[in-house]
Amino acid sequence: MTPSHAEALMFAGITPPTSGTKTTCPHCSHERSKPGERCLKVYPHPGRVDWIFFHCHFDGSEVVQ
Repeated sequence: MTPSHAEALMFAGITPPTSGTKTTCPHCSHERSKPGERCLKVYPHPGRVDWIFFHCHFDGSEVVQ
């Protein structure tokens, strides 16, 4: 993941993963039994970054400069 991908995630309110491709969900992790569990899947692609979490159906995409 590039710094541009991380910046796009932060713009969307998502904490970029420190390693791997999973992070916490900004919408529902604080309400779950394991609030620190990395459950939101991040997919970095050239030119964009996508994310999805099936529990609360939070998904989206941001363009990367």
